[in-house]
Amino acid sequence: MVMAAAPGIKFVNGLFTLLWEEIPLYRGFRDTHKFAALLALAYAYLGAFGLQTLVEKVKLYATSPRWR
Repeated sequence: MVMAAAPGIKFVNGLFTLLWEEIPLYRGFRDTHKFAALLALAYAYLGAFGLQTLVEKVKLYATSPRWR
């Protein structure tokens, strides 16, 4: 979320400017709020991965012989 507000935050503005000038693909993020979309995508992916892992652990725990 910090990068989404980069031009407005003094300590991140220098990093944002450096990345803008040195990395050509970074210029695809002309609108800084695209970082918020990337963050939401990362949250969705990692949340689904965490939920899948949790469900697998619960199934493994529930089928453990010590609980029968």
